[in-house]
Amino acid sequence: MQIQTQTYAPYTMKPYDLQEDLIEERDKELQRIKGDFVAVNQLMKELASHINVQGEMVDNIATNITHAKNDCKKAVVDLQKADAEDSSSVKLYAIIGAGIGTAATIGGAALAAIILL
Repeated sequence: MQIQTQTYAPYTMKPYDLQEDLIEERDKELQRIKGDFVAVNQLMKELASHINVQGEMVDNIATNITHAKNDCKKAVVDLQKADAEDSSSVKLYAIIGAGIGTAATIGGAALAAIILL
């Protein structure tokens, strides 16, 4: 029995095969980088959109605060006017009440005098 041995020549890459592999690898990496740039671009667009929406919300909050401040100032003025009017009303009622009481006293005395006559 005879064993056959076969010898293979070592595989040697030709220079153009090596360059082709490097070009393919480089192309894959460039495609991956391009995809990453597209993803980053999309994220930046979304971030810009969120910033615009939040900017509008902050503007609305600032406007509402200004309106609330002005409304509070007007309320203070209205309360001061109401307090002044209330004080005037109490004084007026006191004067009217005193006048009625005096008139009643005088009227009562006059009535008593008429009855006694």
